[in-house]
Amino acid sequence: MSTTSDDRHVHGHNGVPWHPDGRMMRELNRRFRRVLMLNARQRELKLSASVIARFAPPPNQAPGSRSSLALAIDPIRRKLYLSDTASGRILRYDISGTFDEPRDAEAIVGAPGRGMARECWSLSQPHGLAVDVHGALWVADTGNHRVVRYDHAARRTAAAVPDGVVGQPNIMSIAPGCSVGHLHAPRDVAIGVDGTVWIADTENHRVLGFGHTAAHHGGARADVVLGQQSFNARRGGNAATMLQSPAGICLERDGTLWIVDRGNWRLVRHDDARRSRDGRADGAIGVAREGESAEVPEGPCSIDEFGRLWLITDDGTLGWWHHAALRTSDATIDGRFTSSGRLTGIACGAGAIWLVDAGAGTILRVPLP
Repeated sequence: MSTTSDDRHVHGHNGVPWHPDGRMMRELNRRFRRVLMLNARQRELKLSASVIARFAPPPNQAPGSRSSLALAIDPIRRKLYLSDTASGRILRYDISGTFDEPRDAEAIVGAPGRGMARECWSLSQPHGLAVDVHGALWVADTGNHRVVRYDHAARRTAAAVPDGVVGQPNIMSIAPGCSVGHLHAPRDVAIGVDGTVWIADTENHRVLGFGHTAAHHGGARADVVLGQQSFNARRGGNAATMLQSPAGICLERDGTLWIVDRGNWRLVRHDDARRSRDGRADGAIGVAREGESAEVPEGPCSIDEFGRLWLITDDGTLGWWHHAALRTSDATIDGRFTSSGRLTGIACGAGAIWLVDAGAGTILRVPLP
């Protein structure tokens, strides 16, 4: 057999070099992981949390009451971001060094409107957060029906005006809509390794994907829609090609996209969402068996480097599945973690799970086992 460089590839019958595509490599990797899972007994996780930061309850809100707060982590620059939905602001924390005592926020990124006013430069009911490889902070500005971007968020002492916007034609617009470039009350955002900006467009019952180049300019047009047959449809449903009020999204390293399909009480999986032809999900998890009650997902989810899917449920606790992409749709949660108050946000990174306890007004750090 020849060992020249031209013959080092596997060739098809027509002599054209053959390379496995991303979908095939993903499937081979999944099968390998399944073998490992079947041959390795899952050990029970025992999680231990420590308080690393505190925050004041929003104005006119009693401690322990329900509040929506989300997290995002920038492991490269050692920063943690907290969305304070009720106050319309984002708090930034430094997570470098050791945590000898709880820390206070070091800066505010974004700015709330005056009173209940919605202004083009301010945030209104911000929910989900994401940080890209360049250190830009992306915020699901739910009340303003858009996702906004703050560049160099780790270095800024104040950032009142966003540097970019998705879901509106420009920074001056905050009207809801359903089209290739509009959003209606988006609740979460995630950034793929290829720079794709994924948005849970909650009230339009869909998830949109915006290419990296388009998302950095005003008036961006989505190039992927999941949950609807077209960019102008907004009917919710429970079929494999439909969604009902998606409230959270997260991504695995290989690009697998998870969607918290809250209205259908399930999490759906898309193995290669950017190349999906009909928007049909490749799998689901959390679906109740006949005669049993289902877990009700609150919205935030995250997935760690070991393939464990973490989810905040409606009762304010943390649940998880081992090797989530390999599990059947009716697989029950493998474990649960309860805090002293009510958990509302989660992020994985920097060797730990980071949680928001809205009831106690604390941010928790749980080392990854």
